[in-house]
Amino acid sequence: MKLKTDKKTLFLSDQNKCIMGAAQIREELHQFINSADDRVLNLIYGMMKADTEKEILSPEQQEDLDKRIARHKKGESKSYSWSEARAQIEKRA
Repeated sequence: MKLKTDKKTLFLSDQNKCIMGAAQIREELHQFINSADDRVLNLIYGMMKADTEKEILSPEQQEDLDKRIARHKKGESKSYSWSEARAQIEKRA
């Protein structure tokens, strides 16, 4: 059973049954956060920051990625399938 939301109401996806509205979710989250330990607070904070930050990469990282993509498209760099990459990683471990 999966959950989905329309940002105002939380639903069970296989039943489309309303679980709780946004106001109730907010209230429960406030109560939960007020009693949460540092580990949980850091996790929640990290999720919120990741959701609100538009830029995932720094400008330098984006520039490097763009260069690597361009080299790849020109055939100037080696690429690996997922199974090849995984095999290399497992060799190192």
